[in-house]
Amino acid sequence: MNCARTRGIDASKVIGRKNYPPGTRIYLRAEILHPGAKASLFDTDGNRITAFLTNSPRYNAQFLNVRHRARGRCENRIETLKAAGLGKLPFTSFASNQAWANLAMSTMNLVAWLQMAVLPAGHHAGSWDLTRWRHRGWSLAGKLVTSSRQTRLLINHTAPETDLVLLIK
Repeated sequence: MNCARTRGIDASKVIGRKNYPPGTRIYLRAEILHPGAKASLFDTDGNRITAFLTNSPRYNAQFLNVRHRARGRCENRIETLKAAGLGKLPFTSFASNQAWANLAMSTMNLVAWLQMAVLPAGHHAGSWDLTRWRHRGWSLAGKLVTSSRQTRLLINHTAPETDLVLLIK
């Protein structure tokens, strides 16, 4: 990671409450902002400060940090599924809603496959969420033209996100 430091501190000393279970610790993590990240009010000296509270026994700070960040990735996947249509099931029958959920999962898997297997490494669209793909990637206008027994896709080269279709880096 980007020079991150994680340190466990006794929560009762920092927060000032007495009704936490014994062994409860708050972990603070300072991480350098990645390029393009917007600093918030609480980011100081170019570092983003994150914190989590735990009373997990027998674990070191690095393991707890990895476990906490994995949970954050899981929550991002849930948010992506909701954006794909799983947030509201539109039908009254179970079978129809099951098909809807399968389509939402297929959409999320398609975007993940596209980002991992099709796009070149380091491409700017590799970190887009589903909403940005919908508004910027899949709304690119093109025209199918058939002439001389050949079908061609005409795309304006000055249009934004043309590099996604042509895979120009």
